[in-house]
Amino acid sequence: MHNLNLTFFKEYKIKEIQSTKSCKIDPTDHDKVYICHNNSISLISLSKQCATKIVDFPCEIIGFEYLSLNDELCIATEDGAVYVHKLSNGSQEEVTYCEDGIAAMQFSWDQETLVFVTKKGNVVVLNCAYDVANETNLLEDYFGEKQFINVGWGKEETQFQGSIGKKAILSKGQDLLDPETAQIDKENGSVQITWREDCEYFAVSFLNSQQVRMFKVFNKEGVLQFTSEKCSALQESIAWRPSGNWIAIPEIYRNKYAISLFEKNGLKHREIVLPFNFEDEFVTYLAWSNDSEILAIQTNQKGAHCLYLYTIGNYHWYLKQTLKFNSTIENISWSPRSSEKKTLYVLLENGHILTYQWNYIINHSLGKNENDQGVVGVVDGKNLLLTGFRGTVVPPPMCNFTLNHDKEINFVRFINEENENSNKFIIIDIENDVYMYECEFTTGGVVKCLNGVKKINSFSFTIKEQTPLKLHHWIFKNMNEIYFTDGKLLFFGKFSSDNEIDIQKAYELKKSNLGALNVKNNELHAHYSNGEVTKIDSNFQEFSLLKVGQFSSKFEVTDVGGNIVLLQPWQKLYLNEQFLESNVTSFAVVGKFLMFTTLETLKFVNLQTPQKLVVAERQLERGSKIVHVVWGTSKTILQLPRGNLETIHPRILSLNMIKKLLDNKSYRLAFDIMRKERINLNLLVDHNPNVFLESIDTFVNDIDNIQWINVFLTELQNIDVINDMYPYYHDESLEWQHFTSKNKVTFVCEKIIENLQGRNDSKYCLPLITCFVKKGETDNALKLIWDLKLSEDEAPNRVAATSSDEAFKYLLYLVNVNDLYNIALGLYDFGLVLYVAKRSQKDPKEYVPFLEELDKLEENYRRYKIDCHIKRFEKALVNISKCGIEKLDEALPLIEKHQLYNVALECYKTQEYCYKTVCSRYGDYLREKHKLAEASFMYQRAGDYQSAISSARNALEWKRCISLAYQNQTEEEYRKLLSSLLAALEGAGRFEEAVILAKNYISKSLAVDVMLRGKLYDEAILECYHEKWLNRVETEIKPSLEEYMSTLMLNIQEEFDLFKKQKQRLAKIRLEKANPTLDDDGKFIDDDMDLYSDTSSMNSSRYTASSGKTSKSSKNRRKHERKLFSLKEGSKFEDIALIDSLHKIVTKVHSTEQLKHIKTILMTATDLKLDDKARQLQNLYKNFTQSIKHSLNEIWIPEMIVSEEVTPVGGIINYDQIQKNQHYSLISKSFCSSGS
Repeated sequence: MHNLNLTFFKEYKIKEIQSTKSCKIDPTDHDKVYICHNNSISLISLSKQCATKIVDFPCEIIGFEYLSLNDELCIATEDGAVYVHKLSNGSQEEVTYCEDGIAAMQFSWDQETLVFVTKKGNVVVLNCAYDVANETNLLEDYFGEKQFINVGWGKEETQFQGSIGKKAILSKGQDLLDPETAQIDKENGSVQITWREDCEYFAVSFLNSQQVRMFKVFNKEGVLQFTSEKCSALQESIAWRPSGNWIAIPEIYRNKYAISLFEKNGLKHREIVLPFNFEDEFVTYLAWSNDSEILAIQTNQKGAHCLYLYTIGNYHWYLKQTLKFNSTIENISWSPRSSEKKTLYVLLENGHILTYQWNYIINHSLGKNENDQGVVGVVDGKNLLLTGFRGTVVPPPMCNFTLNHDKEINFVRFINEENENSNKFIIIDIENDVYMYECEFTTGGVVKCLNGVKKINSFSFTIKEQTPLKLHHWIFKNMNEIYFTDGKLLFFGKFSSDNEIDIQKAYELKKSNLGALNVKNNELHAHYSNGEVTKIDSNFQEFSLLKVGQFSSKFEVTDVGGNIVLLQPWQKLYLNEQFLESNVTSFAVVGKFLMFTTLETLKFVNLQTPQKLVVAERQLERGSKIVHVVWGTSKTILQLPRGNLETIHPRILSLNMIKKLLDNKSYRLAFDIMRKERINLNLLVDHNPNVFLESIDTFVNDIDNIQWINVFLTELQNIDVINDMYPYYHDESLEWQHFTSKNKVTFVCEKIIENLQGRNDSKYCLPLITCFVKKGETDNALKLIWDLKLSEDEAPNRVAATSSDEAFKYLLYLVNVNDLYNIALGLYDFGLVLYVAKRSQKDPKEYVPFLEELDKLEENYRRYKIDCHIKRFEKALVNISKCGIEKLDEALPLIEKHQLYNVALECYKTQEYCYKTVCSRYGDYLREKHKLAEASFMYQRAGDYQSAISSARNALEWKRCISLAYQNQTEEEYRKLLSSLLAALEGAGRFEEAVILAKNYISKSLAVDVMLRGKLYDEAILECYHEKWLNRVETEIKPSLEEYMSTLMLNIQEEFDLFKKQKQRLAKIRLEKANPTLDDDGKFIDDDMDLYSDTSSMNSSRYTASSGKTSKSSKNRRKHERKLFSLKEGSKFEDIALIDSLHKIVTKVHSTEQLKHIKTILMTATDLKLDDKARQLQNLYKNFTQSIKHSLNEIWIPEMIVSEEVTPVGGIINYDQIQKNQHYSLISKSFCSSGS
């Protein structure tokens, strides 16, 4: 869908050159061009516009080549001599000689191989040292090494030929000229050579012994591979497409003139039919652009010479531009320079050198309103192919409408004025005449289709420009104004009433290398070859905006902040001077989004927040490019590499449209888009929940479609789709009020129910049913249908918008019929039950007796039976509780089976006997579940004080035991209870509470004994002093303390010794791992290698989440970890186990409880004058803690700090990875940092 856009044009006038035969462009120097003319070679300096003769020969020069690697010229002359001329010192050497003379010569693309054809028809191949590699006679009647083999499948005429049938084959040769009898006056008998770009093959075009032109294909060694098939009258020009798939040769038919395209095997593939006859105009030269995308055809006609530029798309050849010269074209050559893509040098007879540089452009309408039909114009010779993409998508080369012009069209430009009809355009033809048209579309249909154009006017220049395409960069500003340039001057013209273009102003550009021109908001933006972008205001004052290093093949000024988007030829995309992405093939600006394609991805950048870079992306077919995005829609047209089109609706563009529609409360339009593109309908609410709830009435009225409302309600979910599915929808998140996404369904349904019920219209019956079902209130939906049924029975002649049967059928789509039957039972209305049952597949023999049996029961008991039947046990308990003590025996199993104790307590709270019975059963249940404290309360409510005391005692709720004992026990029982409570508290290690119990309820003397058993020496001393028991301090407390201190020091010393031993062992293991043992072959010995089988899989990836082994239960996992934490010497994970053990020792010694206990013991010992013991204990503990402090950095080395990414999930740890990658990382970072 693209056209050729001329970016640069320059004209050089060299007076010293005449009759140029060929030219070679220096690929390393933009100023140098070498030409062959008048049997001499000259160097042209483009900047100085002068020629310097390098070498002169007495005979004709057949060909030459500039060898950039050695900076020399290789020149072949007609007499057979081949010379090398050194440009650095001017020396010249004859490197080889052919006695037969030379008819043609050509170097390969890599300049490693030279081929020339002698005048006697021999093909000679030389290497880069000019040694002959092979020599073959062209005139030999030999097909080549790859000659086709006939496998006997019959003649072509007898084979299936598709829809065209056998007649097409039989008439195939009718268009061909007889090559032996055809008289071609313009045939000069020349030989031409062409190479494929990969330098593996070359082809030679020549006249055979019968004077019929043909070509042969050789490999790079000069061995003949293929010979062309018998054709009509071929001409001498030949050009092999650099990509290698086709060889182009002009061919004359009886009724047409064409460029035939051959495969390398010599068979014809297809053809390009030329728009002229051989008698009027003939082809003199063919040249492919270096990227294989443009075929330049040079022709000669009476009084003029032309260049035709063809491109291919979807297997159709488009004539994109036509250049008509009044002066003879001496030579054309595509630039080999990497910085000059699609650059053509044209040498004219008058000494002028013209340089043209093109890039691709898609010419489309530029409107920003609904009237813009997304029209794209494609140039094809005298035809302009127009397609309106808003209404239809027509794959090229087809189109909606073809505009036929009487001359070749070079440019098409759409109007660039917001207030005008954006479907207007102009074409500029080969004579620089301007024609203005307006597209016409069908009316009355669902979509508008382009079905014609209306000519508005035509304009021409008073003075015709003689140089083709010198005027370029056309901008159709509005119906009165036009801009264009000649490369040096920017012209501002107006369309006059006498059909002429009046030049109002000619502005001299800041630089003479303008590459692109754009207009935005009545201001021109110019882009130069050095990468600079400038702004030209209405007074033609030019201001520099930015510079990005080099020229960009496409640039666009956006509406958002005046940002400038530039795409450089090397596929680098810039936003202003900010680099965005490389390998970008196309881009488009759509509202606030910049969308661009890479090789196989479509990406989006929010121009309002460019710092976030890519906000969304999606995969594309490889090589897809953006053609056009229809304004106001998400419809994006992509063109695939082979040329066909694909239409997509990028989700981010659709969401942006929906966002605008919802802001305007255009719910129906938004819903329609979401329905078609399968966007989650929860977005209608989540876009702005508070506004939606306030606009329920507007929503229902605007949608005005019951089915659509039902679809919306059905899709409602308790999620926030903006956060979960479309995070790029809002630039900033909105706060929810009144409700959250977790209760969204209930809240929205309630509001809609409230709105619909207020309308009192039966047509909203189905949405109401949907709301009830979504809320989990299917019973209300059934009630609604039943009320509708009853009203129908009362007024059978009244016609409702929705009947009860229709409503019930709809409900069946939402809820299973068996569930509906049970719900109907739960409403206790047998008429409704029968209504549902009759419309289900239930057998009346099953449900009728069941209903009859229920009907005989008392109401509360009947409801109980129904609730039990439909497994509604809480309601069943409520109903049976109303039957009183008579049904208690039936209620108790229900309570116990379904653990309905709390419900039962509420139901029976006014029935004393039943209440106590339930409490007793509840107490038994809690005691079984080991909830003894709670059980004690239930037994108390049931009046069972003995069980209450027993449960409280077992729970060690000693205060509650004493309270209950005061109410219900004798003095003897009370004393026994106190003794048992004291023993239980001591056994549980709760000595402080045991002391309080003994002191307050038994005796203070016994309390002192408890203190000694609990090592509460400071409190024991205080109590003895308070009670004047001074002798007990010396006789009981002091000996006990002295004995305990000895035991304590012994325990601390044992832990100290264990700490030192394990630390030394850990250091030894680490040393062994740092210096692994080598075997006799110098390989590392893995001590665990014999643990793995030959088929074991060794996972070497970095530890992230969990190991490959899992444990089925926490018990198995703990067992597994105990095995891993084995301290047995030589075990696989001994180092980890040692660190784990050392960690336990350190945390125990440094614990707050340990420090407080040691301090209390030392103070008490000092109080009792046990100074030696206190000193020993203090020194031992100090040495231990100091040793730990100095050992922390040896145990927990820096490599052990674990990154967050290796936090185990689910308690499953990959110890192999911890050991290899994380270096024993069992200690938390906080402990390591505190330890260091």
